[in-house]
Amino acid sequence: MNQKWLTLVGLVVLLLVGVIVYSALQDQKGTDTSTLESVRSLPDDPLAAGSFEAQVDETGPVTVTIQPLSLTDSGTWDFVVTLQTHSVDLDMDILTSIVLLDSAGEEVSPISWDGDPPEGHHRTGTLSFTALNPKPETVTVLAKNIADVPLREFVWKN
Repeated sequence: MNQKWLTLVGLVVLLLVGVIVYSALQDQKGTDTSTLESVRSLPDDPLAAGSFEAQVDETGPVTVTIQPLSLTDSGTWDFVVTLQTHSVDLDMDILTSIVLLDSAGEEVSPISWDGDPPEGHHRTGTLSFTALNPKPETVTVLAKNIADVPLREFVWKN
């Protein structure tokens, strides 16, 4: 009888360890999935994105991904911005942290941020600037002082 009881306790312990390991793997998988979903939320259609590729900077504890959506001659220039981390809070003001450079190399501040508020570990949204006229040969976006990284530069040939 004692051996049956020990076998039962052993099976219960084994089951609990299995549940804990499975749960840990699901949590990790969920994190990886949220990362992929943020990247997947970027347009797949090159015409919708103006045929500009998303660029990723993984310097420091925060990954910054930026992709131009619209770079028309008038209206606004819109960029999808995704910030992801597992170690710091993303509480910075996007409107002061990310700028566009005009043809003279002068910084242009964004006019709006339509996205996640300044909190948490994942932020995604659309950052809009007034369209530059004349349109520069290259489009340069700078992300400044995000998670102690002084400068990240994203450049697209126009």
